[in-house]
Amino acid sequence: DEHDQTVTQLKAQLKSTRDKYDRTVTQQQWTINLLRHERDTCVTQLKAEGDEHDRTVTQLKAQLKAKCDEHDQTVTQLKAQLKSTRDKYDRTVTQQQWTINLLRHERDTCVTQLKAEGDEHDRTVTQLKAQLKAKCDEHDQTV
Repeated sequence: DEHDQTVTQLKAQLKSTRDKYDRTVTQQQWTINLLRHERDTCVTQLKAEGDEHDRTVTQLKAQLKAKCDEHDQTVTQLKAQLKSTRDKYDRTVTQQQWTINLLRHERDTCVTQLKAEGDEHDRTVTQLKAQLKAKCDEHDQTV
């Protein structure tokens, strides 16, 4: 009797323990499933955000490339304009140097010619003075 009663009590305790265990396992399984669902939701959201981020980065890279290409075109155009301006400047300076050299040559030619004419004039004046002196001396002798 006593033994049967002990067995009955132990069976009741075992059933109670099993029920508690089953409820605990069920609660834990629910918690695990809830956590998995939250994780999956988070992963889906993060993937969507990552995809959006990737699209934004792609757009920004395209915009940056377009701006860089535009900048490169502008730099190329400015370099071409600068070269053209330098070439024109160099041609102008060369022409001006030729003009300066030509004018110097003409001036030097003029100076040489004027000096020669001045020397010729001086000789003529000297001759005329000598002739005048001779005529004056002859006149003085006559007088």
